[in-house]
Amino acid sequence: MIILAQPYCNNSNILFQNLHLDAFCRSNNLEFINPHLKPYGAIFPNLEKWNYFADTKHANFLKFKSLIAKNFDGSRPPEVDRQWLLARKNLTTWVKGWYFRSHKDVVEHRDYYKSLFTPVCDADIRREIDTLKMKGKVLSVHIRRGDYRRWQGGKYYFEDSVYLESINKALDTSSDIKTIMFFSNEPIEIDRYKSLGVEVVYSQGAWHEDQWKMAQSDLILGPPSTFSAWASFVGSVPIWHVETLTSKVNFQVSNG
Repeated sequence: MIILAQPYCNNSNILFQNLHLDAFCRSNNLEFINPHLKPYGAIFPNLEKWNYFADTKHANFLKFKSLIAKNFDGSRPPEVDRQWLLARKNLTTWVKGWYFRSHKDVVEHRDYYKSLFTPVCDADIRREIDTLKMKGKVLSVHIRRGDYRRWQGGKYYFEDSVYLESINKALDTSSDIKTIMFFSNEPIEIDRYKSLGVEVVYSQGAWHEDQWKMAQSDLILGPPSTFSAWASFVGSVPIWHVETLTSKVNFQVSNG
């Protein structure tokens, strides 16, 4: 039994942390328990349906167990971590950390996770997406700011000019984009984007609603972020993670 003792950051990071551990355990017949997904049951009702949290009595020991849990801290090659976990098949093992990776298993079970993490969304939200997609392709743009001003020295904190340049590059490669849907973790001046020649929509819903919308679009553009990467993964939507102003257009589906 593999038990996650400590979640990593919040929301999308927690989902990705769970994704790699659970996919590997699923492929190798290991029991995996993640009590930290319990608060997400109201957002993703299939978590309850699949009895995903299993034995949540373990939550009483999490604070203590996190001190002694195996830490997947990125100091070892992913294959070493996978082999170590596999060797613990018949033991109760507590783990934590961000860097456990098993991309092959993640891709293999993509459809399962797409179903498992289908969020509750109002009918109006679904109708909005259906209406937009009837007009043509939808490009989702994730403007990530806030803590990105400091994260990695502000490397991915972009001004509007970078986003505009990147959007125009995307429009040049896909002339059938009819709508651009904007998402951001802080207020943006949407009027700056209304000269792009296509319909502009600014979504300001709850995080899981906006992420679901993004996953229904045809293309996603934005700086490296687990929020947009998760939408790409569960929606099988090609994403271009823009790293610099001179980045070349490169849309690929995220594989976790």
